[in-house]
Amino acid sequence: MPVKCPLCFQKLDATQQLTRVCLSHPDLKQTFPFDIDRKDIFCKVKTCENPRSIQTGVFLRHVGCPAKNPYWKGDGTPIAVPEKDTLEREGKVFHIQHWLFGALRELAGFEPDASEMWFPLHMFRTVNWYSLDERQGQGIGATIRLAGAKNAGKTVLATMALVPYGYAQPQPVPAFRVENYTYVSPEGIGVVQQPQEQFLQALLPFSMLRDQQNTPEWVAGTPPTRANIKAAFFRANVEDRKWAEEVWKYVLNSKEPWHSLLFYDTAGEDNEKPAEKHKDPVDIGAVVLDGSQLRFLGHVTPPNAKTASERLATIAANRKCLIVTKVDLIQDDLLLPAERELLAKLRAGEAVEPDAEKKLLLRWLGDKNALPAERDLAYQLADVEVFLVWTEGLNDTDPGSLPRTFGLRRFVTWSLDGRFAPKKKKGK
Repeated sequence: MPVKCPLCFQKLDATQQLTRVCLSHPDLKQTFPFDIDRKDIFCKVKTCENPRSIQTGVFLRHVGCPAKNPYWKGDGTPIAVPEKDTLEREGKVFHIQHWLFGALRELAGFEPDASEMWFPLHMFRTVNWYSLDERQGQGIGATIRLAGAKNAGKTVLATMALVPYGYAQPQPVPAFRVENYTYVSPEGIGVVQQPQEQFLQALLPFSMLRDQQNTPEWVAGTPPTRANIKAAFFRANVEDRKWAEEVWKYVLNSKEPWHSLLFYDTAGEDNEKPAEKHKDPVDIGAVVLDGSQLRFLGHVTPPNAKTASERLATIAANRKCLIVTKVDLIQDDLLLPAERELLAKLRAGEAVEPDAEKKLLLRWLGDKNALPAERDLAYQLADVEVFLVWTEGLNDTDPGSLPRTFGLRRFVTWSLDGRFAPKKKKGK
């Protein structure tokens, strides 16, 4: 399997070069032809292979990559990255702060004329875990392509997976750290992106949630780009030792303290077309379905089930799942008592029976008034995992009120545990 750049997906070989900068040891900066033995991608200081924070570790750039630094002007002037930036949206001005400003600013000091976007080493290792033979075939994370119709909830899902508030229930504080990285890629190879607005829009929710603020303006659909990349880096809180069960499973069975999920979010406009636009294979294909827009509820958005059915059939992935969103918008009197109990358990973070979520969805899709596309979708679910994930409080702008996501832990656990579960010993 060829090694690829995590931003542009171009195959890398000895004719391609990478530049490595460790922000803890910048004097060891190096540009080198890519070699599959991978020795040059690491900082020469051994301890930097597993930094305390992704923000202070090794960054790479793919020389000649069409994924450009959002502050590259293309006019020959050196890159100038501000300490913070502003974004105007719907008549409001937002002041955006994020650790990427500091990292890009520091990296621009070492490579002021480099047009390419920098990315953490861990992203490169996650995308290429198989080719790099990470831990003899077991990866250190997973790549996920999100697909679904417009307004299905893809962007909210990916955003909340990158912040503590996606995992804060029922515990007030998650037992692991999560750091994030985001980038909006250009539409195609050779396109000079003028991406500051898209880049800032991608950073807006993380800036606002960091400042304990919430406003509906941070929810913006993915633009028609090659991909909207959001990376979540997880690390267990080893000082506490009260690890969440789902993180405990893979942290205790690996030597790598950081594990990651790379979300490649795609535009609903592209997903609603019959043909599959995104053909780059990923570890997990996550198709998103708006659970509040099904025929049995009486509220129908025609592309919703049709798009989910088509993308589930065509998405290029090793494993597939269906994520049903917005179930909090369904009226309780339309649900069976057992279904209300299931949602209550998910909201409380309690364990549920295997396939319970799938059985609930199959009843909805099998309603006597179900659309043909909904029945088609049901036929494809035999070997597909189903998750119910929803976010509450998106429109709550009261001071101190922040959105909370439920059901996300199970999806993240499944995404990682499929690769990190301990192997059974012979005879056991």
